[in-house]
This record gives sequence, structure tokens and C-alpha cells, in this order.
Amino acid sequence: MNKKRLILLILAAVLAVFTMGCQFQEEAPGLEVDDVAIYFGVSSYAMFGADEETLRYLADTYRNLEVEPVSGEMDLTSMLTVNLFHQSQQVGSFSVDQNGNIWKDGGTQCYRAPNGCDYGKIKQIYLNSQPS
Repeated sequence: MNKKRLILLILAAVLAVFTMGCQFQEEAPGLEVDDVAIYFGVSSYAMFGADEETLRYLADTYRNLEVEPVSGEMDLTSMLTVNLFHQSQQVGSFSVDQNGNIWKDGGTQCYRAPNGCDYGKIKQIYLNSQPS
């Protein structure tokens, strides 16, 4: 095999791996969500269940959370905890506070998401679920 063909094959393989890894997947395999629970700070009210659009939004938020460790502390009074379920089994969870601090999958290490995690939208979902 000549040198040009070898370089071409290596470049093709690198390009294939790179493009597959960079695709945004709204429906990532292995994470099906059919129910949700959201808790707010130390409130006694919890939101259970949501419509399909809300479930999809919260699942996509979880799937696409790319986080970086930070030294901040979670503000427990503003923390929203989102638990995602499939067939009554928890499949993922994350917490976010008004300062953008994130805990993921029950851990207590603080993270930030450079791509963002919309605290305001998640809080509005929670608030809209409360009885009038």
C-alpha cells in the first residue's frame, strides 16, 4: 500500500469518527423517559408527570448536559431537582440552582454547563404545574 493511500485512509477514519461524535442527538439511544418529578428547594410541593413536549425538553436537557467542575456551592433554597423515569425506574437526575450550579445523577460535586441549563425555564415548568 502506498503512502498516499494510507494517509487517505487514516484521514477518512478520523473524519468518520469526528463527525459521528459531534452530532447532536435529541433521541440518544439508551435513555427513554416516560415520567418526571421536579422538586424545588425545601418546598413540600413536588411536580409529578408532564406532557410529552415537557418530558422531551427535560430529557434533552439531561442528555446534552456537558459540565465542567467548579468550586461553587449549590444554593439549596433555589435548587430545582429533576428526576427522570422510565417504567417507574429512575434513569437520570440533575439539580440546578439560580446561579447555574449543577449537580448530576445524585452527586454533590458542583458543575457548570458551558452550553447552559435554563434554570428559568425549568422553574417555570415547576411553577406552572402547581394547583391554582
